Amino acid sequence: MRWEKWVSSSCGFDKESSLAIKGLAILLMIAHHLFAFSRPLTLALDYGENKQLYRFIGVSGKMCVVMFMFVAGYGTFVSLQGKSNLFGLLLKKVKAIYFEFWKISAFPIIGLLLLGLLNVGLFEFVANALCLSSSINGTWWFLQTYIIFLLLVPVSFMLVSVTKYAQLLILLVVVVIFPLLSKYAPDGYFRSSIHYAFYYFPAFYCGIFFAKHQIYNRVLSVFVKRSSQVLLFGVVLALAFAVRIVWGFNIATILIVAALCGFASLWRIRFFVLLGEYSMGMWLIHDFFIDPRYLSKWMILITDSPILIFLAIALISYFLAYVISRFWTSVDRVITGSALQKY
Repeated sequence: MRWEKWVSSSCGFDKESSLAIKGLAILLMIAHHLFAFSRPLTLALDYGENKQLYRFIGVSGKMCVVMFMFVAGYGTFVSLQGKSNLFGLLLKKVKAIYFEFWKISAFPIIGLLLLGLLNVGLFEFVANALCLSSSINGTWWFLQTYIIFLLLVPVSFMLVSVTKYAQLLILLVVVVIFPLLSKYAPDGYFRSSIHYAFYYFPAFYCGIFFAKHQIYNRVLSVFVKRSSQVLLFGVVLALAFAVRIVWGFNIATILIVAALCGFASLWRIRFFVLLGEYSMGMWLIHDFFIDPRYLSKWMILITDSPILIFLAIALISYFLAYVISRFWTSVDRVITGSALQKY
């Protein structure tokens, strides 16, 4: 059937499922940064009678961070469980993240410098390069938080390996208490870092917990029929949305993401998988077209339609992320080929 080119069935939460979630998350991230704040570009758009709808979409898009963190925790456990020299592997992973960050961000930074739109001192530049600051691009804080969580993985793995009842108690404390503690981050240079770490660690830890106990595989083995699986994830999603809207509990957002991952364990939408493959590049690039310090004043020249601006930013970000990825792939091939010719 024609639709099978775009939607494929799955028998569990695997790498392609996680890419699909990342693809959806990056679109929610763009919507969040475009519609949830009172930035010049946001205020210049013509929403007609749908302003509150776009505002709702933008605010709801904040769950993108929970989606990325949940998937990151899940993938981290699957890839590192049972491995010896865990800390060494984590340091290698952190180094790889830094190099990927530098390879992607170098292009927009060079472009902005050439356009005269970026004026940054040496100390500030180094702080951004080391993920100690996100003053160049406000969305880059995510990387620092992710690196902190990776360094805490040995502790996280230990916590999901204690007795069953102790695990449930720890999970309850992490999900309920940690977001509350985020409000009391002490003042200072790293205040926001501490806040984000406490607020989003529950999502990362829940990803590890779900992977450790193979939650999705167990659900799919108990609810064998696809209709019952869809009904289960649909009910969880609807109830979690209702709780999130009415009471705003952080755990509800995690359950929403868990349900979305459940659907991704049943079907993988190819469109989202394609976006997910370049989600890191899109994340590092997209806000340069929304931030008033950079290219947003040029974006409004395209159109004042919210949906068209959203699509334009998503498309441009994807294109640039794709081109940058292909560039470094070509460089790697040249370097590898030159190295092989020496022997």
